[in-house]
Amino acid sequence: TPTPGTKKIIVEAISGGGGSRSGSTASGQTGGSTPGYHGQYNKSRYDLTAITTPLTVTVGAGGTAGNYGGATYFGPYMSLDGGNPADGTLSSSGSGIAGSAYHRTGAANTSAGFILSSSQGETLSTPIIQVTAGTACGFSAPNSPFPGGWQGRGADGIYAPNATSYTGKTGNPGMVIVWEFS
Repeated sequence: TPTPGTKKIIVEAISGGGGSRSGSTASGQTGGSTPGYHGQYNKSRYDLTAITTPLTVTVGAGGTAGNYGGATYFGPYMSLDGGNPADGTLSSSGSGIAGSAYHRTGAANTSAGFILSSSQGETLSTPIIQVTAGTACGFSAPNSPFPGGWQGRGADGIYAPNATSYTGKTGNPGMVIVWEFS
């Protein structure tokens, strides 16, 4: 519900980040889980005369292990899909192996307002790379496009030493900020 006298608003929102996956490594192997993807981001301006208030705001939760992040909605005026879960797990006793691709497109990111900034349906995750057994990198999820990079960030991947079972992590929740202007 807007404050009396408000004529325009800017809504800045992100959906929940995706979770990383659970897995295991066999005896003599190391590896781990790739990180989850960040949620969709949108910052849009609205003329309050074009919005029916009050309206419901839904903030997406972070995706649990192996699951999508929750969608974020600003009434019927903005809809943002949650981040994808991690692509998978990797384990090997050898060298020169790498995780899967890190770029996804096509997620819902819509706004009925004037879009000031948007992730445009794209989301990112880093692949894990194992050079030799016991030497690997790429488990940290990239920052989200939301200012500060923490809200809506995907879950970090997990490094798994020799003969280990592990449980994926939960992505970070989304957020909605509404700026009012008279």
